[in-house]
Amino acid sequence: MEAKSNIDVLVNDWVVNNTESVIFSEANDQSLPLMSNAQADTAGGSAILIGNKSGIALKEAAELKALYNKKELDKLAKSLVSSPANFVTTVMGISQQRTQWDPLAQDQTKSAEQFHNYIKQIVAFPLMVITKTDTTHVHYQSENYDSLIDNISDLYTGISDSDKNSIRKGVVNLAKSCMQRVGETSSTVLFTQSTITADDVVKVYFYSSAIKMVRSHESGKSAPSDSFKSDVSVSKVEISFNRAALTFSIARKICEVLYKGVDDWLAENTTPTDKTHQNYCFH
Repeated sequence: MEAKSNIDVLVNDWVVNNTESVIFSEANDQSLPLMSNAQADTAGGSAILIGNKSGIALKEAAELKALYNKKELDKLAKSLVSSPANFVTTVMGISQQRTQWDPLAQDQTKSAEQFHNYIKQIVAFPLMVITKTDTTHVHYQSENYDSLIDNISDLYTGISDSDKNSIRKGVVNLAKSCMQRVGETSSTVLFTQSTITADDVVKVYFYSSAIKMVRSHESGKSAPSDSFKSDVSVSKVEISFNRAALTFSIARKICEVLYKGVDDWLAENTTPTDKTHQNYCFH
């Protein structure tokens, strides 16, 4: 019998450890910024797929789902090796299931903790490498959400203007969705955004920030409360996928647990927006 490589052993450990993985070292934990330490009254998520190969990834996702539904796991694993974006969303799907992070859930009392643990679980996977982390302070001007959204979009460096437009649209929809659910009094909203670039190197970006908002009846718009004309810290993590290390045996081991394509990931991580009876001060 052929001996397993070290990477196979690490992947197997990640699969077997159905809680926080033993692979996640203290050094990595220290390098990962706390995505939010606030308890949210409500939360919303936005998932965006960009990159030159995003269309191909979406097309492949439908084909891979058919194989998974027919339980043709050998064929699925072979195809996943050449479809890295869909492999990445499968790893993310397993991580999401383990940590119970769900931006669409009604009960958001543990959302900040779950989102942080979700990212920890992803970066514990041996083929996922943290390539950048930072915390950026985004300044709120009263009622100036356009400025906020532009600043958040600008956190993404090395991305084309057309892809930044997609990111901005996602942020706008997320903000609208969260504002529909805040109460008449000040509420803490956890904004989370996940972006996958489907290029030769697949990268995943996460950011989050906890923001207080209040709805104004008089104007019919949502605006920051007077007490929040301050800086808001936005935490960002960039993760690169080591595609060169992906093998059939690794893909086979992962899809025995679950398969989640980019189409599933988009649907399950984007909070829907009700466009009726809402006026906003940004667009």
